[in-house]
Amino acid sequence: MIVSLNWIKELLGDQASSLPEVEVIADTLTRIGHEVEEIRTTSTLPDSVIIGEVLETQKHPDADRLKVCTVRISESETTTIICGAPNVAAGQLVPVATPGAVLPIHDKEGKPLKIKVSNIRGVESNGMICAMDELALGEDHDGIMVLNDEVTASDIGRPFAEVCGLMGDTLIEVSLTPNRPDAASHQGLARDLCAALGLSTAWSFSSRGGNDAKDEWRPKAQQSSNKEHVSIELKDGACPRYVARWIHGVTIAPSPLFVRQRLESLGLRSVNNVVDATNWVLHEMGHPTHAFDAGAFESGTLRVQRFDNDVLFTTLDHVERTCPAGTLFICDGDKPVAIAGVMGGLESEVSDQTTDILLESAMFAPSSIRKTSKALGLQSDASYRFERGADPLACTFAADRVIELIKAWAGGEVSAEIADVSGIQEYEPQAIEFDTALTTRILGHTIEDDVQFDTLTSLGCVVDNSASVHPPSFRPDLTRPIDLVEEVGRLWDYNRLPEPSVQQAFVPQPIPQRESYIVACASACMRLGYREIQANSLIPKEDAQRAIDPALVIHTLNPVSSEATSLRPTLAIGGLNVFQRNRNRGVHAARCFEIGHVYRRTDKEGKGKGTWHQGIEERTHLWMGVTGPATTADWAQAESTYRFDHLKRDLLGVLRVALGSSVQVHELSFQMDESNPLISTIHAQDEIIGTFTELGRKERSSYDLESPTFMVEIDLDTCFEMWSHSTPTRAAEVSKFPSIDYDFALVVASNVTAGTLEQIIRDAGSDRLHDVQCFDVYEGDQIAKHTKSLAFRCTFLDSTKTLTFNEVEDEIKLILNSLKDKASAELRT
Repeated sequence: MIVSLNWIKELLGDQASSLPEVEVIADTLTRIGHEVEEIRTTSTLPDSVIIGEVLETQKHPDADRLKVCTVRISESETTTIICGAPNVAAGQLVPVATPGAVLPIHDKEGKPLKIKVSNIRGVESNGMICAMDELALGEDHDGIMVLNDEVTASDIGRPFAEVCGLMGDTLIEVSLTPNRPDAASHQGLARDLCAALGLSTAWSFSSRGGNDAKDEWRPKAQQSSNKEHVSIELKDGACPRYVARWIHGVTIAPSPLFVRQRLESLGLRSVNNVVDATNWVLHEMGHPTHAFDAGAFESGTLRVQRFDNDVLFTTLDHVERTCPAGTLFICDGDKPVAIAGVMGGLESEVSDQTTDILLESAMFAPSSIRKTSKALGLQSDASYRFERGADPLACTFAADRVIELIKAWAGGEVSAEIADVSGIQEYEPQAIEFDTALTTRILGHTIEDDVQFDTLTSLGCVVDNSASVHPPSFRPDLTRPIDLVEEVGRLWDYNRLPEPSVQQAFVPQPIPQRESYIVACASACMRLGYREIQANSLIPKEDAQRAIDPALVIHTLNPVSSEATSLRPTLAIGGLNVFQRNRNRGVHAARCFEIGHVYRRTDKEGKGKGTWHQGIEERTHLWMGVTGPATTADWAQAESTYRFDHLKRDLLGVLRVALGSSVQVHELSFQMDESNPLISTIHAQDEIIGTFTELGRKERSSYDLESPTFMVEIDLDTCFEMWSHSTPTRAAEVSKFPSIDYDFALVVASNVTAGTLEQIIRDAGSDRLHDVQCFDVYEGDQIAKHTKSLAFRCTFLDSTKTLTFNEVEDEIKLILNSLKDKASAELRT
């Protein structure tokens, strides 16, 4: 919200002289909860821009579009000015920039434009007759400003800014919190500012019957009976109060210049004198009103109601909108003329032909306006305030103020009739029992009772002798004693609270074991050169159903978009989307990981693992993926792509952290299919902990990936359980004695995995078997069909002596015999 400091000062009257510098005002507003985001100033026009009168115009002798104007700039002085405006004519009172005047626009060099005496095609020009944009008063450049309705002949020669009330201003942009609807106005902010600075706030209640006049808080419901005017019918509880006023014989015209300047400085577009009056009151008092062309009401009944079907409706911004069923409308009978609390309709707008005005000042339920505004994607100044909660008593005050301004700016005859229809018979302010000792307990500092009660009174609260506090009607956020403590604290200034003395040393709490575990797994991935990603937990329905059994996918009831309809059952989809985006941006190589939650429905018996809630399972997974070139080409090497063993090696390094050193890992159950040539389930302690996948060509093409792509996804919840029961890793002394390596090749059936053979070797070996590695795989003509050759290297080590081949020969024979018995493995010669 943009606030005019000049407007604040006008509201304060004589107290304006007590206001501090604007920087202090900004700090005070921020301190009391209204954060100031920006301060900017608008300059005052120089006194050398004066009121002049065009006495005569003649065609320029050497230019078709220019006129030579004789302009009177004082009682006794006339001058000649060349003007190209098409609307310049004799008898006009106009703003004249005399030589030496510096205007708030810039020349071709970017400097402020300084008016000089100039010769234009042989004719001397002694100034400039100004258009609106040349004085920074708007964007209109269709012609010069004509001031005959603003000033009189007696003003000729006087400074233009002084005569028209166009003074420089300081504009403060404030960020308001949603719980303070009262602050969305100049009166509301000025009231808070005065209360914080110790100035009187009585001026802010003078138009409301006083902050201690309880009888004024109870507006009685009444119904118009004058047949000249429409009757009011409230058909929905979302409009608890509706006030209507009538004014006849208005003259629609542009608003006075000072009104246009002020509204436009706040970011509003000046429309006409009637509409501007409603906008003026909205920013002054904070209560939205709306002016209808009374001639648009033909049925004799103004009805506030909803429709059970969608309604096509054209709003004031000339946009035809489809309003969903349930939208609250203001209707002429059953014909909508405005979207209640949001925006009026084009057919009932105030135009140049309007003579009679029906003024609406109502109250609408915040939830109804918020829902309508969101459904239509339309937020107006009115909906912004109604969404936060309108003052139930401001209806009459705001209507009276608008009528006052319309009468002053547009004339007309105000009807004595007031239609005030209320669904609530009376407004009773809520009483809050307030114990001032609560403030001491909450703030940790004693504030005198009188100071607390004076603070609350300055904000409009009424304090009874029994310490019962009645909040004003414009503060719906004050409902509990703690709310009153907050008001006292923010205005007394939280910065004044003394620093509390530390009674005991701070003892940091240990990080939960599971959190430390997740951090350790992520650190292991980063040490291996993987970059962490964070993908969206919501993915398209088609992707989710392609990843797992569609019956296990969890769909959202109200998806925010077609790209976010289902909870992800796997992290792989998000990772592959990251690969695709990088590929489309020219980044071909990527090594990424993510730790996050996946979701799926549990089995029919509801015995799934993880967080089980109404048949829903939530698990923590780790995903790792590689794609693109593993190395780039240079003078020493050619480009190479990632292989299966690259990711496998990295995975084993991460699993040493995720499972602990005492848990053995092996992979089994390789499967081949058309889309993914290699899918391997990863096992630890006879339990599946994850899958290892190489994407097939078809799957890669769907993500625009050309290079071999490998990925692995493991269940960290399962791994954590194994890790928590594993033997802690202890440092081992490096042996002083050399090891012995023994290599051999085995011929086995094609379906036997290296992991199976490695496990047999380890089971058969003794404590001296230090390491086992598969270093070669062969399938070809030199061996039988449906077989393959796997070469292993066994490393033997004794920490107490140097081993000889004779000492391990018997162990090697035992290993080979075990391989033959358990896997039908033959030693290849």
